[in-house]
Parts: sequence; structure tokens; C-alpha cells
Amino acid sequence: MKSSKLRRVFFALLAVLALGMVAYAVPFRDRCYDTHVGASTRAPVSRVENGCVLYLRSGEVTIPLQACAQLTCEPGLIQVVHRASAPALLMLVAAYLAATILYAFRWRALLTVSGVKLSVAELWRVSTLAQMGGVLLPGGVGGDALRIVSAKERGVPTGIAAATIVLDRFIGLATLAALALVLALAMRTPWSPMLALLLGIALGVPMALLLVVVVARRWGAQTLGRLERLRTLIDYFRTKGAGAHAARAFAWSFLVSGSQLLIVRAIVLGLGERPKVEGWVYAGTAVSMMVTALPGLPQGWGTADVAYVYFLDKAGIAAAGALGVCLSYRLLYYVYVLVAVGLHAGTTAVRR
Repeated sequence: MKSSKLRRVFFALLAVLALGMVAYAVPFRDRCYDTHVGASTRAPVSRVENGCVLYLRSGEVTIPLQACAQLTCEPGLIQVVHRASAPALLMLVAAYLAATILYAFRWRALLTVSGVKLSVAELWRVSTLAQMGGVLLPGGVGGDALRIVSAKERGVPTGIAAATIVLDRFIGLATLAALALVLALAMRTPWSPMLALLLGIALGVPMALLLVVVVARRWGAQTLGRLERLRTLIDYFRTKGAGAHAARAFAWSFLVSGSQLLIVRAIVLGLGERPKVEGWVYAGTAVSMMVTALPGLPQGWGTADVAYVYFLDKAGIAAAGALGVCLSYRLLYYVYVLVAVGLHAGTTAVRR
């Protein structure tokens, strides 16, 4: 219990430190300097009608348009928001909500092994309501518990329900890494340790699940002692047809991962960013999404922001633009949660 509390405190402090790093690294206003003088002239800048205002330590200085045009600038967060395409971002909200239906198909493929027939609409509703837990709790802990309870109430054995949640996460991790890696390599992204990490995850998760299947058939769950999650998975794979259902879940998961990556790429486009290394948009996004699941703050506040700023920098996107991508994707999630709140309120009203 004590170690668990210390771990939570550590991750919370890590997230707060990450937020501080983001606040320091990402300029609020445009940050410009004169290349003829040197980077020591770097200063925040805002645009006015007849020129620019430089926010120097000695005070504010207004310079004419001609001098302003000679400055080399890194866009600030205000400029990123200002140039964002509102119609494009509204379309992305609809695309994001539509893509969440794929999560329900993936989960249903895993739950079918129980023999209980559940509709996609019903599972989508449960999954959507479960997302509310992610607003308050890190790593989707509350949402996972709600999904298990909801599946149990619909006749799914508790062990199978719990195993499907674990599998859902592992399969999603593997397909996200695999698809991002394929896209990065297809775009001739130079090999790096981060791509090696994606390769390890893409190959490691299926191999680990295959090992679980072998253990399940040869020795059963009794040999694992207190390894509760593995024991749950082994019980799942001892059920007839589990392997085929897991394979179908993998197929659905590639669609889930593809929709996530494409939505983030569309956000980059909607914010007016032009990446120099296209492959790193996908590789960086995949790693950043994995960081979001770390048990720091809800929705990866802090740690995810740092990850997006760091990895999208490799794609040639400035810090403010990368943070804009992260915040925009997070905003889509919050809209999704508002839909969940509306569904819950509507269902409660109907029952009364």
C-alpha cells in the first residue's frame, strides 16, 4: 500500500514537472530574432497594425513593418490558434465521434467468446460512458472498472470481462505501434531508437499473447501464483474460440489505430503546420499516445504534452504547433466525454 502511494506521488510530481517544462519551452507569443545580430536578440513578439511589438526586458518596443519582416520568428501559441481552420476542426469532431464506434467493434470481438450477444450500439454507449472516468482518473482506471461491471451486468463472466479489457489495451498498443512504424518506414524516416521501440512493441505484444496461449493449453492458470492479470488472460484463452476472436479484435484494432493517426495528421493540417519529416508525425504521435496512458495526471496532462512537443519537433513542427496538436486532440476527447454525459443524463431521464 505504501509503495503504491509513493508511486502515485512520483508520477504526479513527474506530470507537474512536465507541465512546467512545457510552459517554459512553448512561447505564448511569437518568438523572433534578427539573424544578422544573433539569437541573443530573441524576444516575444505580437503583431500590430503598423508593425510589431517586441517585449524586451527593458520594456516594450514597437518597430515598423519593414523591420518586422526581417525578423526570423517561431510561432507562438496565440498565432497557432489564430491560424487554425475552424471548419476543419469541427469536421474532425464528427470524424472523432464516428471513429469511437470502432472501439465498440473491437471490444465486441473479444466479448463474443463469452457467448453473450451484445450489440455494437450498447457497447459503444458503455465505452462512451466509461470515458468519463478518464477525466478524473489517470490511465482510464475508472473507465475500465465501469466496463467490467457493465459487461458483468449483461451476463458476461467477470473473468472474461476483465480479460477483454486487458486484451483491448494490449492489442491497441500493438496495432498503434505497428501501423505508425509502417507509415514511418514507408515515408523513408531515418532509423532511430524510437522506431526500434515501436518495432519491439509491435512484435512483442503478439508474441507475449502467443506465449499466454501456449501456457494456457499446457499448464493452465494455476502455475502463475499471484500474477492475477496473466491468470485472467490464460483463463480467457482456455475458452473455445478465444484465439479467433482475438484475431478479429486485432483486425478491428488496425482500423482504430489508423483512425487515431489520421485524425492527428488532420489536426496538424488544420493548424496550418507543414511537417518537414512526415514519418515522424505518425511515429511521434504513436509514442505520445502511449505516454498519455501513463498513471500521472488524467489524460496525460504534462507528460503527453512534453511527448508531443519533443517528438513532433523531430517532424519539424515548432513547439507551439506541437502543443496545439496535443491540446486539439485532447479537446476532441473532452467533446466525446460531453457526449457521454449527455447520453447518461438522457438515459437516466428516460428510466425515471
